[in-house]
Amino acid sequence: MSGAATTSRRPTLWVGWIAFAGFMLVMTGLFNLMSGLTAVFTDEVYVGGPRVGTLVLDVTGWGWVHVILGLVLLATGVALMMGQWWARSAAIGFVALNLLTQMALLPAYPFWALLTITVDILVVWAITVHGDELART
Repeated sequence: MSGAATTSRRPTLWVGWIAFAGFMLVMTGLFNLMSGLTAVFTDEVYVGGPRVGTLVLDVTGWGWVHVILGLVLLATGVALMMGQWWARSAAIGFVALNLLTQMALLPAYPFWALLTITVDILVVWAITVHGDELART
């Protein structure tokens, strides 16, 4: 070099939160894929009676929404773990969409929906607070 000292900020241990976010995004994608395929192939599993509430789509249509969203979340999580720069923004948008779909399932399956919502919130937190660490690695 030309004798100038180069300073580079080393990533801190917080970059592990991005790996966590990527892994949890993959897991959320797999959860959505499982529940979506269950809704597509066995409609009677998701029939909850008159107190459950109403969905915008029929059970099979709702299952396809979860299958597609699950595949998108899975691919985005893998891209995030690989350090792709676009995956941070895409992950936040897809997780926000997943939050909305899980809120619609809340009356029918409160434990499952709350678990997924909690994971989604942790993923968004990890990406927004520690996402710049990923760019430095």
